[in-house]
Amino acid sequence: MPTNPLFFEHLPQRPAKPRTTGLTMVRDDGQPLSEIQAILDSYGHLFDYMKFRQFVTWYMRPTELQEKIAACTRADVKTFLGGTVLEVAHLHNKTEYALEVMKEYGLSAVEVSNSMVPLSTEQLSKVVVLARNAGFEVLYEYGKKFQEEAFDVTGAIADIRALLDAGASRIIVEQWQLDATLGVDGKADTAHRMTELAEGVGLEFLVFEAATLPHQVWLLRNLGPEVNLGPNMDPFHVPAKIEPFRHGIGSEVGYNIFEQVLGRTGADVASLLA
Repeated sequence: MPTNPLFFEHLPQRPAKPRTTGLTMVRDDGQPLSEIQAILDSYGHLFDYMKFRQFVTWYMRPTELQEKIAACTRADVKTFLGGTVLEVAHLHNKTEYALEVMKEYGLSAVEVSNSMVPLSTEQLSKVVVLARNAGFEVLYEYGKKFQEEAFDVTGAIADIRALLDAGASRIIVEQWQLDATLGVDGKADTAHRMTELAEGVGLEFLVFEAATLPHQVWLLRNLGPEVNLGPNMDPFHVPAKIEPFRHGIGSEVGYNIFEQVLGRTGADVASLLA
């Protein structure tokens, strides 16, 4: 991590990449290459993955997408496309072909999902194996778009473990699933199920697609600063909010950085400026 002369020794610190927890995934919504390069130059050390938004890639010159992927790779940021791209490939019986093209682009990971195309756990497991055999890290997105009901914890754990056993490295909990379980304001009666899911699966295996401040704050407060977040986040939101939140900086998280530092230094506040 970059050093700063005002980053004092007792301030909370995060591990450098490669990280196994506290992962931050961000999304390219079709920004120009120059903008992606600029944000990587300034804050690439804060990003672990860059997702290229689904069908935006259809309207982008292939060479520009390759250049963006190469820029991320140079910054040690892993890359993948939105999962619905592969879902459309399934409908055309082009799954293996799509994986070959993704490999040619230089992508390092694949998002496997069934948010719109109804695939069984067995079918999804086969896709995971295909992607792993093609040399990709596999991220499985759990949940469906337009989800309105909170998940059943026991069933969710069983489904997720089956995909992890098939070779997925991490499970992305879909934003719609967060809306349904946490509530849009993070105050739903079923919010505790998210904690139970993390306990049942293992926090390190889950990534929460938290795109709103209420969800981000709930997850950081209830699951801790090393919770994995993304990928539907604007890269500029990370240095402005996510990374400070992880350190306890911001009114939304109660500025608990001061409690942390006082606990580490043992300082007597009354005598500091005496």
